[in-house]
Amino acid sequence: MTDAAKSPPKSRSKKIITGMIYIFIGLFLFMLLRGIMSNFQRPSSSTIPAQLATCPDSPNCVCSQDESPDHQIDPLNVPSHITDPISLLRQLLQQMPRTKITLDTNNYLRAECTSLIMRYVDDIEFLWIPDKNLIHLRSASRVGYSDMGVNRQRLDKLRLQWLDKISAPQK
Repeated sequence: MTDAAKSPPKSRSKKIITGMIYIFIGLFLFMLLRGIMSNFQRPSSSTIPAQLATCPDSPNCVCSQDESPDHQIDPLNVPSHITDPISLLRQLLQQMPRTKITLDTNNYLRAECTSLIMRYVDDIEFLWIPDKNLIHLRSASRVGYSDMGVNRQRLDKLRLQWLDKISAPQK
């Protein structure tokens, strides 16, 4: 074997490590671009649903109208003294960082929440059922599989703010 055919071990391992770094960077950029591009997929309808959509099999969604224990979350109760609960929800959503209301009617709200760093978009929806004094809620990631509990945490936090708002003395 010639000296040119032999690679010193340090040089060879350095090339392997460099190649692995390039592969990792390439995969990271591919996943980032895929995530950004898929965030452009907005909910297709501007009509108000009679019922919120059930969650997909992935654990990145919660919905009060979903029967699955992994996705189920309680709806918001609307006390009889609250005449415009959608207005109260609108106020709460407007206080949430990186949240934009995209559809607002008398009994339905839809908003988009954007994550701080990766700019992923989650869709949140609220459907008021006046005759049952309930507001059904749903929060779901547009992309990915796991959200590490972000959607459930968001709605749990909103529930606490809702309870504070409805229990505050009315002006």
